[in-house]
Amino acid sequence: NSVVIDVRTAGEFAGGKLRGARNIDIMSSNFVSQIKNLPKDKTYLIYCRSGNRSAQACDIMGEEGFENVKNLAGGIMRWPFDTVSAVLLVSKSLSVEKGFFRFLISHFFTKTEENKA
Repeated sequence: NSVVIDVRTAGEFAGGKLRGARNIDIMSSNFVSQIKNLPKDKTYLIYCRSGNRSAQACDIMGEEGFENVKNLAGGIMRWPFDTVSAVLLVSKSLSVEKGFFRFLISHFFTKTEENKA
């Protein structure tokens, strides 16, 4: 029940994204209204380029009552180049193996409380 949200701009999103990611630009004037419409019973995996915007998005989502929000600390820039290239390439293919996706989540996404410590 995880939902991947890319909080970069539409232009950045068009340049490459994680397969299945939804784009909700944190810089958009309607960011808060868009997240308010999301179900609160899911886990949200938030990412951007460097991790700054996604951390801000996690904070905002927490303020709006979302409890299961994880930030990709360091953004996609922190990932090893080969991993980023593979994930972006996979985003254009038919499927992602669940084991690989779980690996990415467990190694690169952190809970928002951990980021504040």
